[in-house]
Amino acid sequence: MNQIARIPTSQQLDVEPHNDGFVRIEAVNTLAPGVYWRVKKEAQAEQIRYTNYMRTLNVGDLHLVVDLKEFDGAIHSVLFLDHPRHGNSQLGMILADFLEHLEPATDHDAAAVRAREQADVMGQVQAIQDEIAVAERDPLALPGVKEKIEKALADLERKEEVAIRKEVQDVETRQADLRRIHRRAARRSEAKGNPLAVRSATISDRLSTMINEGVSADGVRELTYEAKRRTAMATATADYIQHHAERLVETLKKLSPYLNEKSQIAIARSRKAIQQVDELSKGISSLNLYTGASVDVVTVTEGKAAPTEEPLTLMQAKTYMDEELAVWCDVSESFDWTSQPEFFSALRTNTSLRDQILPRPRCVVTMAVTRRSIQYGSQMSPFALIQNELANKLVFLLVRNGENVHAVYSTEASHEAAARLFPTQEDLKAPFRGMDGSQLSLRDVAFGSAVGDFEDMALHYRRFLILLCGLDHREKLFGEFYPPEQTVNFMSLPFQERYFQFVANDDPATALPAADRPSAMDWMKEANRALRSGSRVIVGNPGALESVSPGLKRQSASLAVNRDALRSAPLIAVKRDGDLCIQVPVTKRHWNSSDTTLATCWLTGPESNDNTPWFLCVDRVSLSDVRHYIHHRPSRVRSISWLLTLRRVEHILESDAAAEAELRAYLKKTALEARVL
Repeated sequence: MNQIARIPTSQQLDVEPHNDGFVRIEAVNTLAPGVYWRVKKEAQAEQIRYTNYMRTLNVGDLHLVVDLKEFDGAIHSVLFLDHPRHGNSQLGMILADFLEHLEPATDHDAAAVRAREQADVMGQVQAIQDEIAVAERDPLALPGVKEKIEKALADLERKEEVAIRKEVQDVETRQADLRRIHRRAARRSEAKGNPLAVRSATISDRLSTMINEGVSADGVRELTYEAKRRTAMATATADYIQHHAERLVETLKKLSPYLNEKSQIAIARSRKAIQQVDELSKGISSLNLYTGASVDVVTVTEGKAAPTEEPLTLMQAKTYMDEELAVWCDVSESFDWTSQPEFFSALRTNTSLRDQILPRPRCVVTMAVTRRSIQYGSQMSPFALIQNELANKLVFLLVRNGENVHAVYSTEASHEAAARLFPTQEDLKAPFRGMDGSQLSLRDVAFGSAVGDFEDMALHYRRFLILLCGLDHREKLFGEFYPPEQTVNFMSLPFQERYFQFVANDDPATALPAADRPSAMDWMKEANRALRSGSRVIVGNPGALESVSPGLKRQSASLAVNRDALRSAPLIAVKRDGDLCIQVPVTKRHWNSSDTTLATCWLTGPESNDNTPWFLCVDRVSLSDVRHYIHHRPSRVRSISWLLTLRRVEHILESDAAAEAELRAYLKKTALEARVL
């Protein structure tokens, strides 16, 4: 049943008797989008765009209802447009307050009121246009224009008097000129205050006419003054017209909200149908996920299935190809979506990489290529840049069933940009938090919109479950992990509580307290403080050497770092000119041969780079610390370039441990025999 019909005060009943004995009763829902309501008691309504900003509703004003927000199957709040005189911002009130302070208005009454209000605005427009027309035809007929002209002429006469006093030094001449000024004022008085009185000198647009009439020095002065006088009058008139033209524009703007309101009526009245179509579209999209119409499954590896008793584990956090692969092999900063074959090839052969990403035998995780912004250079077109960025951030599912691994791609837009596989506690609370951080309650108008936001978020994650349900029912992608008779209950909460395992590894609210360790960058900087002459130094990223070696920078076209030499053994720090440096083997390339030489790279001093730890001094570094940071996923969030260095360090320290194992065993045995230990 329509929820609106549950409110008796919001219905009108038209009863019409018929001759055949039947009575036709017509019900009209007046509390519906697209209907006008009149303010019967002054009230306060909340502006939707601005939290805690209230608008006073004036008695008698009409407001157009545009939406009804529901909660738990009943109307919670009413959204309506502000009166057009204030614009078209949306206001909102709780249902009970709305019904208490407003009453329905018929379409006929609303149309008459709006027509009258618009006619008032047009009357203001016509009045302004009439004033402008009079100002153009006879400016002195308008008191406002005449006052401006009188003031402008008075200012002009004062300026002229000052100018004459400055120009004329002779007292007698100055007095004559002053008398002439007073004669002008007298003539204007004789013209009954009309500042357009005819001047004694002939004014003409033609120079020959004025010469024929006779022009003296005083006449030239008179003509100059007259030109300034007419300019002042024209300027005063133009200012008046300009001011009224601006008023006209501002008054015409008052009509825009009325016109916009008319378009909102049709939109509001069709809102219910639009919502129904939207719900139908959402249902179809969900069905496509279940049936597989918008899903692609790619097999990565095949093998033995997981044990039946193993639950389906859902990993909350999203992982990234480059960050996971960098733990096991060298990954360059240019790794992007075109490098995916490299990742999947490693995933097929490296079971440690598989266990790192999918830690449980039956497991699902969301994955993307990289979270970094790749520098593609200025030559790439903006459209290609956007395409690459979208491809780098595209999310897919990685599914494991024992030794079987599959990649699942969905065309669902929300899945392609998903932040995680299931929501955190903060995700669930966020829609009900106000802009000021306060928690929304049922008494808040914004609560109704918050419910809609929460439902959208819930639908997004529910569709992940629908996708998993379809993969299980169609493909049996997860293997056998529940009794066959429970198949129909896959989407139910009791089923998930029994056969699913949710690992909230992306939720700070449920995370265990982190170990008191510095970040990877801080740890490397601290280790490098032990640097001195004779220290062993590991360089993992040869690309960083050019910035700390003036020789490599100058001859970058002809010199290349010997990467094999960097991998094989650590370099020894030496002191030169008070600073520490290392000698890096480089190859000098010729057109028919190559020579090996050494390039100086500075560890300290003005030529060094202290911003990023591009090397590591291993004098005080333990193998356990190195392995911790390599496998610590949060440390790989910002950058992966430092992993190249740590992987080199791990290799060197493992070699050292193996080489020293026999000697250490001998020393331990000797100490025990000598009863030193």
